[in-house]
Amino acid sequence: MNVLITDDHDIVRLGASIVIHEIMPGATIHQATDFGETIQMLSGSPYDLLLLDINMPGGNNIKMIDEVLAIQPTIKILVFSSYEESIYALRYLQAGASGFINKNSSKNDLKNAIL
Repeated sequence: MNVLITDDHDIVRLGASIVIHEIMPGATIHQATDFGETIQMLSGSPYDLLLLDINMPGGNNIKMIDEVLAIQPTIKILVFSSYEESIYALRYLQAGASGFINKNSSKNDLKNAIL
């Protein structure tokens, strides 16, 4: 599995990488620090999963989902955000994300969302 983690916080990318390696030891994990870098990476390689922070440099807009899907229509997008799930999740799911998880969720919740 080829995974791209996009978040502007190093510690979040590191933690998500550890969780992904625990559940998918053979996964190849790449990281991006902003939305522009994400688009560049998606344009160059196929990915199976995008763990996407929606509040970061170059992003913070529901149109990010459209841009990602225009490049890789079959990618699974898991929105990983500090935004309140009850307020924002439905919007991103309707835009084409495969799932939404709050950054305050437990490690097991993240694992379940990825699987």
